Amino acid sequence: MRHSGYVAITRNIPLAVRRQVQGVREQLIRDIGGAEPALTAAQAILIDKTVNLYQITLCLEAYIRREGPFRGKKLNPVLGQNYLAYVNTIRLNLRELGINTRARERFLGPLEIAAEIDAENAEREAREVILEAEKRFRLPDPNPDRPEAMFY
Repeated sequence: MRHSGYVAITRNIPLAVRRQVQGVREQLIRDIGGAEPALTAAQAILIDKTVNLYQITLCLEAYIRREGPFRGKKLNPVLGQNYLAYVNTIRLNLRELGINTRARERFLGPLEIAAEIDAENAEREAREVILEAEKRFRLPDPNPDRPEAMFY
């Protein structure tokens, strides 16, 4: 029985893996903020190689789930020889493309920015009104032993 990395390279890819990989290329292009025609050759190559390596690692993981991580008392050679290198290469490619592993912050639209500014202004004005009211209506200090308490 051949390992699933071989299966990925020969294009006999399991349906579950194909479904998981479907659309990853387009998502990566969106994540770098571009459209496919705007990609540089280097970006296109990195994206294609990253998707291919991702597909291979998914096949390797499927093989390990099916066959187990050990052969006897030794680590399955698939894990020892290639898997870590593939995963690390994917990580480095994503870094090179400028893609964080976490989801990017969503950019606000003009109406959302205006709403945030309005909320900040309203909060600042409310604080100013409260401070002004406190200055006008100070209550006498409850401690009559202090002479300055009489002049509040």
